[in-house]
Amino acid sequence: MVPCSFALLLLEELASFGAAAEPGLARLPVSVAGLRAQYREGIPAPLFSEVYGECITAIAELVHQRRGVTFMSRNDVEMLCYCLVSCETLQEAIDRARRFYLMLGNRGAALDMEVCGGQATFHLRTQQALYSRGGLLVDLTGLLFLYRLFSWLINREIPAADFGICYPELINAELLRTVFHQTIHFDKVSNCFRFPAEFLDYPVVRSPQRLREMLSTLRLDMNQDPAMSWCLSDAVERIILAHLSAGKPMPSLKELAGLFNISTSTFRRRLKEESSPLSTIKEACRLTLATELLSAIERPKIEEIALRLGFSDARGFRRAFKARTGMSPDTYRTSQI
Repeated sequence: MVPCSFALLLLEELASFGAAAEPGLARLPVSVAGLRAQYREGIPAPLFSEVYGECITAIAELVHQRRGVTFMSRNDVEMLCYCLVSCETLQEAIDRARRFYLMLGNRGAALDMEVCGGQATFHLRTQQALYSRGGLLVDLTGLLFLYRLFSWLINREIPAADFGICYPELINAELLRTVFHQTIHFDKVSNCFRFPAEFLDYPVVRSPQRLREMLSTLRLDMNQDPAMSWCLSDAVERIILAHLSAGKPMPSLKELAGLFNISTSTFRRRLKEESSPLSTIKEACRLTLATELLSAIERPKIEEIALRLGFSDARGFRRAFKARTGMSPDTYRTSQI
């Protein structure tokens, strides 16, 4: 669960742009009033991922307009990723990212890196910074995305430290740490992070096929652990949870494989390699959402929960829930009061 206060902050910051924010607000799956009424204890991760993705994209475009620079589109981001996946080492990838930003021209930011005393410091230097909560969120998202991407390319967590941004503490530091899993330092000369220079020699081991799979769920991963140790099973779980949380039917095997641009046989094989068959993932997702619905303030009926989770009737849901938890849905709901 993600603090509702952060989701509300996102929506309120987007709304602060006035009429220009209306298209972005219209695309959101929930309103400010809906968040306050239904998610006072916290917002489920799948719903937050959707809210975060829509909000930060809309805020980024509006912030860039105010800065007088060009918004870096999803196509630009994907092209950057494809440019980096063909590099041999992390150092080459970072240098190519720097040159990619230069090639893009008027995007309002520049990359560079310095190495000193066995430590490397990566900088995302914002040009014409907009010192607002929206500007802070856009720059922090960009910095953490690049950190995740670099970690993903070498398939290991880069032990980064001293994450800093060139903003005062416009958003509570503890709230940012809770959401982004990093302690953020304010009032730095640039947006930056530091890591051991030895990692610069680590090889890039990801393939273009893995990149295509990762990009298909990129937005869902943005608020996850910055190590970005991407697994197909994790991505599938988040997709299924997002569908169920939105009241959509459970996606089929063919639909899931299609999201990753792979065949159903390859999809099954990849999940088997990760020891996570699709049936196990579906069962885990149903249990996760079941516990959330049973704990919800509005107390939906057991029959409604069963239908939403794809069970043919309440009896099947009760039997499956008790087999996994050792208690009936009614007993579990009572225990949460």
